[in-house]
Amino acid sequence: MNTEQSTVAQIRSELEKVRTTLLPGVDGFLHSLLSLLHEDRVEPATKTLETEHARLSELLLQALLRLDAISADGAWDDARAERKGAVKEVQALLDRLDDGWGKRPN
Repeated sequence: MNTEQSTVAQIRSELEKVRTTLLPGVDGFLHSLLSLLHEDRVEPATKTLETEHARLSELLLQALLRLDAISADGAWDDARAERKGAVKEVQALLDRLDDGWGKRPN
């Protein structure tokens, strides 16, 4: 039987995984794209960057799906607020990734 505290702990655990495993990857990816934008010559993004973008996007979407699968009883205000904040944070990270990808040289 889930309690509000165990649900909050599950949400925080999922968010911590994103922060420790995916956030550094997104930051590194965006740094690589920024370096590409500041080079004298403009060339298309490499296949490696395309692959990394797809990988990070997929992992962030999976994290969103896992958060979405966590059900919080309607009376559990703290758990619902925690989940909402976690979803916003992961979605913002996905938005950063996609915004950076959209600025790549074509």
